[in-house]
Amino acid sequence: MPIKDLSNIRRLPRLGKIQLGIKVKTDKPCQCKHDTADKKPRPDCMLCKGTGFIHRPKEVDYFVLPKELQELYPGEPKELPIMFPVENAEVFFQQWYKCYGFHVLKCKGDGANAMTWDEEKQGMVTIACPCEKLAEKKCSRVAILQFLLPDVAGAGVWQISTTSRNSIIDINSSVDYIRQLCGRVRMIPLVLKREPLKTQRMEKGVAKSGLHYTLKIDVANVSLRQLQAAGRVRPEETMLPAPDETREDLLYPVAGFEPEAKEGAEEHEPVDDRTSPPPQDVMLDALKIELNLIITQYHDFGGKLTKGEEDALLTLETQMDFKQAIQKYGPKRDALQVAKEKPSEKPAKKPKEERADTGEELGIDREGKPIEEKAKKTGRGGPPDNLFEGQEEEKNESKKTD
Repeated sequence: MPIKDLSNIRRLPRLGKIQLGIKVKTDKPCQCKHDTADKKPRPDCMLCKGTGFIHRPKEVDYFVLPKELQELYPGEPKELPIMFPVENAEVFFQQWYKCYGFHVLKCKGDGANAMTWDEEKQGMVTIACPCEKLAEKKCSRVAILQFLLPDVAGAGVWQISTTSRNSIIDINSSVDYIRQLCGRVRMIPLVLKREPLKTQRMEKGVAKSGLHYTLKIDVANVSLRQLQAAGRVRPEETMLPAPDETREDLLYPVAGFEPEAKEGAEEHEPVDDRTSPPPQDVMLDALKIELNLIITQYHDFGGKLTKGEEDALLTLETQMDFKQAIQKYGPKRDALQVAKEKPSEKPAKKPKEERADTGEELGIDREGKPIEEKAKKTGRGGPPDNLFEGQEEEKNESKKTD
């Protein structure tokens, strides 16, 4: 049988930690050298790191990565492509009030109640939270963000700890916003970045301002269509290999099918690109897919690309290049679609001109008499075969009388 309050606990496998600051050397001497016989600093001292002088933390505007990540993200990266492994924010983004002793957690609370170590009872007891230790700065809020790095080998999570109030609010807000748009937040490609923020605080009755670099999930450089397209992909299919984006695939069907190989031509072995590393920019794939769809529909609606336009599309590399191409060909596609769906207006036929009924079609004239009978009496039923036939007969008759 499972053990209550134990067998139901799950823990994500952690691969490492990412820091938000560094430690710099100060002029204050460390007291650890008094603990040694030779009065030298201890090499394992966390305060002075064996230098004899206390090191203090200093915030930086980039992510301080461990050695195993510096090759993949060189320099001072300010953005990281991430994914959240589970849907429950209480698992991947825990937030507590915490009080530490000498590298030991002594108290942990949620703002209402806290579990703390009682020296007299030698056990954990429940107290009200927060307590006076928060005002004495012996206790502070701590949030732990756990996420996946899709470009890094390993199936575990990476961890960032922060005490920033603004970082906690921004991440919670972004998670809820993405969940409302996509229906979930699990296994959706996102970008975590450091963003500068001016802050103000009261210190001994004096207002002081400062500049801090908070954590934030970037939703400003991604479109609503891209987020919802990522949400439609099943979580278990999110990490499938990226599609082959050669010229035929990017411009299909404008570029047409590949020509069939002629007999006797050399056959080249297919190149296995599964070992190629995935792109670091997780939103670039969504932009490529969107542009491919626009170009395909543009061709289906009757649009044509020039040779120069095809060559220009093949040289696109950055997010900005693909966004500009989408802004260029999107309206053209929409205009052709509207023109195709609009019904064609054929000119109305002109009514036939009314004419007076002479009765000739019925074989009678305007007086109602048959045309043939009238022709016999008058001898002028219609035009003769020879227009000059009557004139010749009159001439013959006049000669006879002479």
